[in-house]
Amino acid sequence: MTRQRETNMTAEKDNKTNQKRSLKERQRAEREQLILESANTILLEKGYTATSMDEIAREVGISKGTLYLHFSSKEDLVLALFEEKLSAFLQLLDQVLEEEPTTQKRLERLLLETYKEIIEGRQMLIALQSIGMDRNSFRERVNHETSAGSLTQRITALFDEGKQSGEFDESIPTSIMVSMLFALMGMFDHWKQSELPSAEVLTQSVCQLLFRGILAQ
Repeated sequence: MTRQRETNMTAEKDNKTNQKRSLKERQRAEREQLILESANTILLEKGYTATSMDEIAREVGISKGTLYLHFSSKEDLVLALFEEKLSAFLQLLDQVLEEEPTTQKRLERLLLETYKEIIEGRQMLIALQSIGMDRNSFRERVNHETSAGSLTQRITALFDEGKQSGEFDESIPTSIMVSMLFALMGMFDHWKQSELPSAEVLTQSVCQLLFRGILAQ
């Protein structure tokens, strides 16, 4: 009887310890999410250079020391914010690509959603460039974060599907189509914010350039 009681007490103690640990982990995750949301707001408003860890900590209502327990530097914070946005964006792409009936329409939606994300979050791209992430590094991270294979592989599959259905010209290598699409998705390096057209206008113009060359005649 005594041994059973000791066993029950040990199990109860372990359960309480796990509950406390679970609560702490949940509180940490919630605080980290609040940090990311505040950092995103300040970054979009002020840009990377003018954004400081002190201001982010004040916005969240924590000490700078607590902030550094979550993110060791402003660079790490920006990367974490980027990866969160990227994950959400890729989930959105998976959803919208399933809604379109043809390969061409899927690629049009892919461009539209990409341009929306880039235009709305251009300060994020500037921040990534500020911490030394070039275009190749950006693409590598995009491919790494894509859940169902790399983004390049999925776009390649879309073009191959278009060839098989007769939508696209089979004589043009798929690799060239993919490279051209990526180039059109990332043509913002020399554009001023005031010169950017809307995502809809940009998509319409780019699709004219893209599909005139690859649609089957």
